[in-house]
Amino acid sequence: MNFNIRKAAIEDAHAMAIVHVESWRTTYRGQIHPDFIAGRTIEKSERMFLSMNCENTIVIETMGQIVGFCGYGKCRDDDMPMDTGEIWGMYMLASYHGRGWGAHLMDVALMELRLLGYKKATLWVLSTNLRAIDFYQRHGFVKDGLIKEVVFITPVKEIRMIRPM
Repeated sequence: MNFNIRKAAIEDAHAMAIVHVESWRTTYRGQIHPDFIAGRTIEKSERMFLSMNCENTIVIETMGQIVGFCGYGKCRDDDMPMDTGEIWGMYMLASYHGRGWGAHLMDVALMELRLLGYKKATLWVLSTNLRAIDFYQRHGFVKDGLIKEVVFITPVKEIRMIRPM
């Protein structure tokens, strides 16, 4: 099966929202409070993507269907230097895990960050999302020791990972 990676367009907001919500439901089940996950809706996610104009986002599609996406840009952490970019979020439908497509998506996102002039990249990942942590480590990210608590009805911990470009 073939895939295509391209920059997201405003017309992709609804399809990205479907991937976003479905990914939350499958990936975070048992890791985040179920009521918070149930509160994630396609409409809310679509509004978020529309408000961002789908900028700094790439999608991966097959047979005309978006099955994953990755957002990237300037690092939002105050303690990081200006030459640091960030992977804001990466989501792929579970039925497409294990095909190597996520690796291609990550490679393109990192290339986009390099083109924007960033020398390092960071990301935040749920400390209990071991599959994602393993994936990011295979792509050169290492835990930098920073942990933050986020409240999704109940508190969860996120860890920061970083890599040189």
